[in-house]
Amino acid sequence: MVDYELINEINDNDRREMEEYRIEEEEETMQKSTFKAGSIINGALGIYIPYNVVLFAIDYGYIPTDEFKKMQKDAQIKEEEECDYITHNFEWIYDELDRVESYMNDKYANEEHYFGSNPNWGDWGYYQYVDEDMEDEE
Repeated sequence: MVDYELINEINDNDRREMEEYRIEEEEETMQKSTFKAGSIINGALGIYIPYNVVLFAIDYGYIPTDEFKKMQKDAQIKEEEECDYITHNFEWIYDELDRVESYMNDKYANEEHYFGSNPNWGDWGYYQYVDEDMEDEE
């Protein structure tokens, strides 16, 4: 005997799962298309760029490492400027920057774009990949 109630329940569950998957895909696509290409953190900040990039990424859901959080607390305890304290005392700030870039690229970058430093002037931002072969033809 066929249990039609069970079959209908399975079909309903499959339909819900597919709808949830479709919604997640839509949200991911929408998230990835919200950034305009260009500079986000000015290269004139020099050694303070990584710290500012981490703060920027936190606003977009990045969870900093325990080391970074500890440095934030230490700066408060010592009553020092957090930016200066972390930049001058956090040995692995560039590792944190790498983690941020991976996070932002995985979560928000479109296929033709990346989060990172601009090789021409050092600003950190959201840039379009440049095909080097096309540059030679211009």
